[in-house]
Amino acid sequence: MVVGLGAGFGAVARLLVELIFADQARSLMVINLAGSLTLGLLVGLGLAAPQTPGRGLHRLHLLLGPGFLGGFTTFSTLMVEVIVSGSPTWVLLLALQLIAGVMLALIGVRIGGLLRR
Repeated sequence: MVVGLGAGFGAVARLLVELIFADQARSLMVINLAGSLTLGLLVGLGLAAPQTPGRGLHRLHLLLGPGFLGGFTTFSTLMVEVIVSGSPTWVLLLALQLIAGVMLALIGVRIGGLLRR
C-alpha cells in the first residue's frame, strides 16, 4: 500500500513536469535527472537502503524509493523514444542522461552523507 501511494504521487509529479515543459525531450531529462539526484540523496541519508521490515524507516524507504521515485522517473519512456524515433538526437540524450544521472546520484549520495553526520 505504501509503495502504491508513493507511486501515485510520483506519477502526478511526473505529469506536472511534463505539462510545465511541454517538450518530451526536456521533460524526460528533468524527470530522470531529478530522480537520480533524489535517490542518491535518499541513499546518502540512509533512507533508501531497505531497513528491517515493519519499521518506520522501511516504510519511508518504500514510500520514497520504489514508490514516489518509481512512479516519477520514466527511463522506459526514454528507451521507447530512442527506438521509435531512430533519431541520433534521442541517442545523444540517452547517453547524456546516463552519464549525468550517475554523476547526480553520486552527488546526492555525498550530500546525503554530509547531512546525515
